Amino acid sequence: MILSLLLVLCRPLFVPDLGCGINTTNSHPTTSLLHIIPEDLEAPSHEKLLANILSTFSDMYDQFLRSGFREFEKRYYKRWLHEEQIVSIEHGMTRGMIKGINFEDGGSGGLIIDEVDLQGRSLGRKPVEVVADGNSFDMMKGLLRKKA
Repeated sequence: MILSLLLVLCRPLFVPDLGCGINTTNSHPTTSLLHIIPEDLEAPSHEKLLANILSTFSDMYDQFLRSGFREFEKRYYKRWLHEEQIVSIEHGMTRGMIKGINFEDGGSGGLIIDEVDLQGRSLGRKPVEVVADGNSFDMMKGLLRKKA
């Protein structure tokens, strides 16, 4: 799992805050790397895995600096876990569907949430944007809550 937060302080200044966690050997709570590698392949050492991740990240970061996020957007959404995920929201809206991320000019990069009924149908209200600095997202529970 790679967690990232991209703060847009003042265009064109971007401040990435990245974290990486990879379940290499434990079968719970998520699938481990060892359980998805074909048996005929040798599992990489932690050192080789980290070296590969950092090398790939370095190349991608250089590309990001040259051309911005738009070049990565399709690939990002293709691998994104939250497409149309139904979430519960502690305050205000009770249920919502994640529709995307606000990447538009002037957008903060927050999740765009559309309020839905129990069957997941839109209530037709204006979608809201929730941002990381004021909210937290518990992916395992599908719960958005205001930070204390």
